[in-house]
Amino acid sequence: TGIVAFTICLGTMNAFVASMSRLGYSLAKDNIAPSWLSKINEKYSTPSRSVSVVGSIAAIGLLASYIFKIELEQLVFIPNSLGIATYIVGSAAGVRLIKHLLGKVFAAIACILCFIAYFFVGSFLLIPILVSICCFSYLYIKSKQSNKLAKEA
Repeated sequence: TGIVAFTICLGTMNAFVASMSRLGYSLAKDNIAPSWLSKINEKYSTPSRSVSVVGSIAAIGLLASYIFKIELEQLVFIPNSLGIATYIVGSAAGVRLIKHLLGKVFAAIACILCFIAYFFVGSFLLIPILVSICCFSYLYIKSKQSNKLAKEA
């Protein structure tokens, strides 16, 4: 059982690191994330800087869980709170974007159910809010800098 659990966790983490590093690379290529994340390692054809950032964030999370003595039972709520918040935003977008009435109804039901489930993560519901604030602050500062550079040119 332990070997199977380890294998499943390893596969999940591999997929997570690969997808998150590609997301960082893609955002950098679209000039949303810092441009230095768009560098591809020629030998391995991977966005090595993005992989390093994802690994660093994971290491910081591991260190924080050790320092603040976050137990495994509590630690599970962190990715769940982020996942549920993503589902809320995605299903709310579905309500707005889906043209078919039945699709809108299903998206609305999903949004409401995810919103209800969101409150079961307790104080960890603040994590997606803090992440969102950080992201929007970064985008705001970046747009201000772009506007300033455009005016100077």
